[in-house]
Parts: sequence; structure tokens; C-alpha cells
Amino acid sequence: MQWRNHAQGYGLPAILFHWLVAAGVFGLFGLGLWMVDLGYMDPYYRSSVALHKSLGILLFLVVAARLAWRLANPSPRPLGRPWERRAAAVVHGLLYLLLFATMIAGYLISTADGRPINVFGWFEVPATLTGDLTLKGVTREVTIDVEQIGHGEDPWGGYRRGFQGETKI
Repeated sequence: MQWRNHAQGYGLPAILFHWLVAAGVFGLFGLGLWMVDLGYMDPYYRSSVALHKSLGILLFLVVAARLAWRLANPSPRPLGRPWERRAAAVVHGLLYLLLFATMIAGYLISTADGRPINVFGWFEVPATLTGDLTLKGVTREVTIDVEQIGHGEDPWGGYRRGFQGETKI
């Protein structure tokens, strides 16, 4: 087994990334399905949410590393007819897009209350990503004022809040 990809197959890191991401996605999906049946007073409610958030952040890092590895290593020679190769490339790109969109949505939902995500006590992912924006060589601080526009129970027994904000660039 080789480390780097080659014309006939994938290297060990690419294979490990593939299966680690697959296990993470299916594991988080199963955990999420189990969590929706938990009541707020259930003893596993808080720990399962914390576990789901922590694993989600780690999955984001693994998917980002997988994408970086993929971009740095040539893919094996594709098989199939030209239309099959194009379809496979489109579907693969959509899978990456959906993975990142799902994880970013999870981050936004998890940090909507302004609290950071604690990842197993190892590090925290901040709730607000602040900083400066530079356009055409001009740097300005970006601030978005938000207001709560609604709140209430969702159909699964959870509680949701909605916010809206506006800024000018």
C-alpha cells in the first residue's frame, strides 16, 4: 500500500480519509436520530448534544484535511465512459458541498445563542467570527447588529430562536 495516490489506485491516507468521513457522517446521523427522541430532562440530553457538536467539529476538520489531500494528490485514472466520469465528478463535488453546508449550518445553529462550541475540552470554536474585511486594498471592521425575530418550540420538542441582521459594506 502506497502513501500517495497513483494512476491505478488511491494511497492509504485517501482511503483512511474516505472511510473516516463515511463513519463520521453515518455516526452523526444516527446520533442525531437518537437525540430527537430525548426529552429536555433526559439524563443523556446535554451530553449527547455536546458529543454531537464535538464530533461535528472534528468531522469538519477531517473533511477539510481530506479535501486538502485530494487537491495535493493526483486522482487515479478514472474509469467509465466520458459522461459517467463527468457525472461522477459532479456528484463528488455536490457531496463535498453538501457536507460543508451541513456542517456550517450546524455551527451556525450551535452558536446562535452566542456560546462557543467546546470540543471535548481540547479547544473551543468561537461563536462569533469577528474581523476585518479588505476590499480593493481598503480594510474596515465588519459589524452585524442582529435582533431576535422569533422563538418557540419546534415539532421535535426542541426550542429554536430566529435572528435577523443587516450591515453595509
